[in-house]
Amino acid sequence: MSKRSIQTSLGIPLLEQEPALWRLDLSELKLFTGLSVVARLIGDEVQNQLQNGNADIFVYRRLIGDITPDLIALGIDSVSLFSRRTVLANLDNYFESFQNQLRTVFGTFQRPGWAQVMFPEHFQSDTPVKNLPNQPSGPATTHERHPALLFPFYSDQVDRHLANPEVDFYFLVERLGAEKLLRITIESKRDQRLDLKKLQPITVRDLNRRSYIQGLSRIAHGIYQGVLRECENQSTEYFDTDRRNQHFFQQLQQVRLADCETLVLRWPANFAHTILEQSSEWVIDLFKRIIIVLEDHQVVELLLGGSTILIKYQNEKAWLDLSRRGRSLNISLQEPRAESSLDYYLNRMPGLARVARQSAGLFENTRIFLIHHITGEILATIKAIEETRPAFLDVFFVKYAGQIPADYLEALLTQNAEQYFFAGLQKVDDRDNLAGYHIFSGLYSDAGHLGALQRYLIKARLPYFEAMQLTAGHLFLHSALQAWQSGQRVVIIEDGGYLAPILNDLCLQKATLAEALEHFQITGPVLADWGLAQSRIPIKKSLAAFLKNILLYTVEHTRNGFNQLETVEQRHGRLQFCAGSIAISDIKRNRESEEVSISILHAMESILHGQGKVFSERKALVLGSRGAIGSNVMLDLGAKLTPAKVLGIDLAVTTAMRLPNLEVQSWSALKPAERAGVDVIIGVTGSSVLKARQLDELFGQSTQSHLWFASGSTKTAEFTDLMHYFQKLHTSRAPRIAKEDVQLEQSLLRDPQTRHIVGNQIRLFFPNRSTAPSARLPAVIHVYLLGGLTPINFLFYGVPTETMDGILAQLLQVSAGLIRRQQQGQSLPPRLLAVDRDIDPDANPIQT
Repeated sequence: MSKRSIQTSLGIPLLEQEPALWRLDLSELKLFTGLSVVARLIGDEVQNQLQNGNADIFVYRRLIGDITPDLIALGIDSVSLFSRRTVLANLDNYFESFQNQLRTVFGTFQRPGWAQVMFPEHFQSDTPVKNLPNQPSGPATTHERHPALLFPFYSDQVDRHLANPEVDFYFLVERLGAEKLLRITIESKRDQRLDLKKLQPITVRDLNRRSYIQGLSRIAHGIYQGVLRECENQSTEYFDTDRRNQHFFQQLQQVRLADCETLVLRWPANFAHTILEQSSEWVIDLFKRIIIVLEDHQVVELLLGGSTILIKYQNEKAWLDLSRRGRSLNISLQEPRAESSLDYYLNRMPGLARVARQSAGLFENTRIFLIHHITGEILATIKAIEETRPAFLDVFFVKYAGQIPADYLEALLTQNAEQYFFAGLQKVDDRDNLAGYHIFSGLYSDAGHLGALQRYLIKARLPYFEAMQLTAGHLFLHSALQAWQSGQRVVIIEDGGYLAPILNDLCLQKATLAEALEHFQITGPVLADWGLAQSRIPIKKSLAAFLKNILLYTVEHTRNGFNQLETVEQRHGRLQFCAGSIAISDIKRNRESEEVSISILHAMESILHGQGKVFSERKALVLGSRGAIGSNVMLDLGAKLTPAKVLGIDLAVTTAMRLPNLEVQSWSALKPAERAGVDVIIGVTGSSVLKARQLDELFGQSTQSHLWFASGSTKTAEFTDLMHYFQKLHTSRAPRIAKEDVQLEQSLLRDPQTRHIVGNQIRLFFPNRSTAPSARLPAVIHVYLLGGLTPINFLFYGVPTETMDGILAQLLQVSAGLIRRQQQGQSLPPRLLAVDRDIDPDANPIQT
């Protein structure tokens, strides 16, 4: 099969190397500098003259060598523009299109075929413009007068960024050799006064093949500065976003990359010396050549279709491609990008992979609704679930503090959108609300059908758990309605108790489907957006009846979700749906809890070191010290600090004891001297222990100038009252702590090297306290809320893969076991069934 070739507007052909790989050699491409600058200056002057009421518009601008050296080298020293006022009377209505038209005129000179027409003495093009009319002989073909070009911007064949219904004019562009002048005349098509037959201009008809990028040199210089900085930091990747660099991404939208919101530029470590040692002019020129290919519509169409463009320039190579469903533009220098794959993550987890193979095909005709953290281990779980061949997989990610690695998003968004939907929330900091609020994240799958939910989240400004629960219910009912339409079933697998407890509770309270839809903000217009007619949905049915043949069972990972389900079961005497759980299994309580403790303290220690502090100088208090995680935290802290410097509070403590740590049942059971010396508080309990009175005592009597708070549990509830306490102080006109006047100041806590946000800092100023070093109580207390009081271990790596392999394998194993029993007609009762207490990992009942 012969390789294809596509002629580009750059005058250089795209050569097919293999399927979805095209080569473009830019070594001979001539680049012009300052064309968009001149176009903008002329356009602004035209607008100014129109606004000043000039009868005729005339602009004359002498070119400056430092700005447009290439035009001057071609023999153009100045540019003039003339138009009657009536031709451009409504310019304000389409000024952006007019600026694009000017850029197109000047940009045409960079296209070899047209450059040869205007500047034949300087250009010899291998791709001359076809079908040119015969040119007059004699003096007209000398360098004193050259063929004029006509740009019919009124045509319906021009590119969309040039078109406007009010445009009925053309540009006539002439080169006057003796005067070294480029003359532009703008004339109306309907009321023209130019004799085009006499002038015999050549019409530029291919105005729909290219869109010109404004400020190409500035864009390339900005990329160079970013790449240089990363090279000096021994990094091999430069990352930019539409939030940081609006101009560049606006230009990408103009060249038809409408969804692009990130740029990732990569290079091998051994290429860094080239960037560091070469002149800045050479590197900037390389980046200009890479970016300019995006002006060509053929190139962009290939990229949008999934192809990769290999650019060659002298001895350098660069690969261009799009990922994340068109949202990320990748530029890979010297070697192609290694594509991210979910297989990589599953290959690191042999136990999970084994369960996936044993469960192949089990979930056919069943949709899975997964709620879990966005970690490498959960990416492996998604791949493992894929092996079971579900009808559809919805994933709602639990996102705490920290950043999502780009490789995670790359791997996720290569999945087929017809079979996967990924979603998550993002925190929004709010000056009036210290805890911030959460809205729908735009990082994952396209969520155009969730616009109403996003508007509600923005308006309601919900805290974390409430926003998670609402969104989980909203997404689940969408999946359930799709299953209802298609005759499919749904299984919920979750981490954190966001969904199953409230669904069971609503069903057992006899809520109707209509009431459930209303509760989760699903209205008639929302259903219409989903392609569902409200009149066809049995909204008068009870939610229980509607879900009876849809929701097969639920599976819970955490103790928090287990406790919530247990509460619902105790309240109603039963559950509506069978609920499997691994929360108290042997592997979960023992091995995972040990590793969670280590990861909590590692994360905290990393932040402390970044702030110049060490753990060994701290005195710690653990809330929930008798729990699976809390007891391990007590042991590990005792090894770091000595047992005498570790205190614990837990309801399971019957009498105060020091074996080897001091543990009590409540805050009040601690002696004032013990409380005053605490400067680290770690919460691993399911409820808020420190209320306003205890917090008054803590901050009012503390002898420590730095207090560190960290959550080590997915429950995210340990410090709810603490945030309410600070919020009340923040909004009070006369804030007081324990009858003392106080002032608050809030700021972000950043890692000093990476500049990543690792928490929040609140400074408490006590104006009536002495600032003398000998003062017993500090005049300023720095309060650090690590990870924004979300589970601190997820700020870094969470629990290591080796440990999570067995745990997530068990999560999938019990999920598979439950559906096997369903298929065999041996469904388990609607109860909370715990692995190693009620059922084994294959969901077989344990005989007692």
